[in-house]
Amino acid sequence: MFYAYQATLAKGWFGKGEVADNYYLHQKIMFFRLSKTQPRLNLYAGIAHYAQWGGYAPVLVRLNGTDPTRALPKSLNDFGYVFIAKNQPQTPNISSYDSENRIGMTVEPNGLMPKVL
Repeated sequence: MFYAYQATLAKGWFGKGEVADNYYLHQKIMFFRLSKTQPRLNLYAGIAHYAQWGGYAPVLVRLNGTDPTRALPKSLNDFGYVFIAKNQPQTPNISSYDSENRIGMTVEPNGLMPKVL
């Protein structure tokens, strides 16, 4: 049997956007492959997690009643919740959207893919 994996962890920063300014990107990806030495069939499985978080968004102050300074969650503690994609309890700088869902805009595509050779 042959096992392989690939993992990526990346961080980024966005400048001024249409809705938010100075927000961050968190990205992590992990894929696995399982096959025999002379494969007729390879199996791939993986998960990817992308989140935009932090920064400032004036529109959310009006919509969700977030922190009047327009700051979105961006502390190290907030990043812990972003990293594990877990809901955070609502506090004054956490909007109802972020506490009911997850901090930031999170996308988590998952999949299993066979490849026949």
